Amino acid sequence: MAVAAPGLNGCTSSENVNISMTSRADTPPTNSVSYFGSWKSYQIPFVPVEPISQEEAQKRRSYYVGYYNSSKQLERFEKHLDGKLEWQDKYIYWG
Repeated sequence: MAVAAPGLNGCTSSENVNISMTSRADTPPTNSVSYFGSWKSYQIPFVPVEPISQEEAQKRRSYYVGYYNSSKQLERFEKHLDGKLEWQDKYIYWG
């Protein structure tokens, strides 16, 4: 499990995450599940890219699922491969 926390080297603070998420045009709705074809960079939390539909995701060999909380923060990010969960990261945010 990865934790996004202020002051930890290599982690992005939840404040910075909120800024980047709210400035994106493709910000997911609150308490939602979104499907993606890929992700970019190794920052924490991951940055999903290439939004796709659930139907498109299920046609692919691999895809990613992002779960967002009521503050539009990524809470869990999963990779699915050949119809099975390959790995997941969970994130905890605090003020």
